[in-house]
Parts: sequence; structure tokens; C-alpha cells
Amino acid sequence: MKTYLLPVVVAGKIPMTYRIEYRKNDMRTKFCKANKEHIINPQKLIELIGKYNPTIKGDKIIMKNGKEAYEFFKEI
Repeated sequence: MKTYLLPVVVAGKIPMTYRIEYRKNDMRTKFCKANKEHIINPQKLIELIGKYNPTIKGDKIIMKNGKEAYEFFKEI
């Protein structure tokens, strides 16, 4: 299983909201081919969530402001 961190709401070039999706890494599917650059290590994701403290609703990560969103995006 791979963890995908997919940008949902983008302000300019910086994502403000992300969606977390867990899928089996199967390069025969269109989803895996199109989103292979969005794979993230789950441990690093938990570390970043602890550092920036975004709002979490279900499977979405919502950044509170543009500065935090930019710094979060740089660390990914």
C-alpha cells in the first residue's frame, strides 16, 4: 500500500488543501501512473502534520494560511 497526498485546492501554485489516499501501487492503473509524484512516506506525513498542525477533516488536510501552506509544500 502506498500513501498518496493529492492537492485538491490550489492557490496559484501552492496547494491549500490535500486529500490522503491509500492504494496498492499498481502501475497498470491510470491513477497510479498519473499520481506517482504524489507518493509520500506515511511517517514523514505524520511528522509534518505534527509540525504545522493543519485542520484535518476525514481524509482532507486543510492548511490554515498561505505561509504554512508554502512551508508545508516546500518540505514535501
